[in-house]
Amino acid sequence: LRKIWLPLIFRNFDPLRDRYEEDTPYSGAPVITPDGSLQHRNFYPANDVDWARLDVAPGSYLINTSGLAANTDTVLRLFASNGVTQLAENDDCTLYTRASCITWTTNTATTLYVQIVPYNAQSIGADRWYDLTVVRP
Repeated sequence: LRKIWLPLIFRNFDPLRDRYEEDTPYSGAPVITPDGSLQHRNFYPANDVDWARLDVAPGSYLINTSGLAANTDTVLRLFASNGVTQLAENDDCTLYTRASCITWTTNTATTLYVQIVPYNAQSIGADRWYDLTVVRP
């Protein structure tokens, strides 16, 4: 029997967390690019708040959640570069979805922060997945 010693990061790995953790506070947020690429995320563990950093040029951007697992309900909030000043918020894009969306137009190049929170306790869990995307319409 041969022992294999794993680095500390692997010994504490929780396979139920999404690959974008640790993304709290906002200053640790991973970058999301406005090219439609999906970030597959979940609200796990309890009290999980997700963040993404968006570096923008002048123009319009559509930020949205999609691909929600059963019982998952997202709320999107957009923050200025200081991570404190809230610029926009959306719970449901339409009456027929629990997905969220924000369209934002800026005249300057800046950094924005996207916060994604669960709408309620039923949205929290390792199986409460959603996709985050940003596109330039």
